[in-house]
Amino acid sequence: MHANSFYGHYEPEEKLTQIRLNGFVIWDQGKVITQEVAAVYASRHPYIGDMPANGGTAIALGMVETLGNFKNELQTTTPPYGWTLLMENDYSAECRELLEGKMQSYAYVMIAVIDNLHHVTFSYTIDGTECSLTFTEEEAVGQSVKELAKSPGKLQLLMQRLGLAEGRIY
Repeated sequence: MHANSFYGHYEPEEKLTQIRLNGFVIWDQGKVITQEVAAVYASRHPYIGDMPANGGTAIALGMVETLGNFKNELQTTTPPYGWTLLMENDYSAECRELLEGKMQSYAYVMIAVIDNLHHVTFSYTIDGTECSLTFTEEEAVGQSVKELAKSPGKLQLLMQRLGLAEGRIY
């Protein structure tokens, strides 16, 4: 056995439904929760107007590593509330399909984990041409993404469907 390893055994008094480690859910309703999903689930927050919390969600999703730097504009005056990401890179036309697919996946998860967020817009350039894409809660996959974000196990499935998390989908 490695010197930094440990083994423990615990017999719960009642059925376990969730296991947390260091503040992160790592197992929920029989489903292993990946590290990236646990971080996104931990970033859930009620208001799009909370920019530090929004930044926490973007960091948990790894958006800067994938899409590059961006600036933010929030629409919080009247519902429906929105978040516009002003991308700073000029992307090539060859990566457009992959880029827009990632934007869509990120938008749906952001809508899911920010309670009062209704739409996400990406403003970006492709070979110098300005482009814009908006994704709404109504367009999101299948059942309400907001409902899926209430459970780490369901968020795990959503992020797997969107290609943002590894793991089994059954």
